[in-house]
Amino acid sequence: MRESTLISELIKRLWPTVHLYRANAGTFRSIDGSHIIRGMPKGFSDLFGVIPRQLTESGEALPVFLEAKIYPNRASAEQIAFLREKRAEGCVAGVVYDVEDAWKLISPHLKR
Repeated sequence: MRESTLISELIKRLWPTVHLYRANAGTFRSIDGSHIIRGMPKGFSDLFGVIPRQLTESGEALPVFLEAKIYPNRASAEQIAFLREKRAEGCVAGVVYDVEDAWKLISPHLKR
């Protein structure tokens, strides 16, 4: 499986419990030939979104950041730092290798 396939599967299988969006980034050349970097900051997660407030245990919307990886690939130091920062801010954030990993991160925050 490719990482892009996993990302698409995560979006499809977690919706509507988690409204996830793909964070696209890339580089290109402008008309005048200059090199342009576009997108998210280095380390930003592949997916970001929110668990709607009506579904959370706390009754507040909860931001979610998921870094999708295909085993045996690992998150970079920048990605790990970003995820750590988001968890410290109270967000759900982590590296996931499949849909089950994502549910393990998300389910403790859902209404019972």
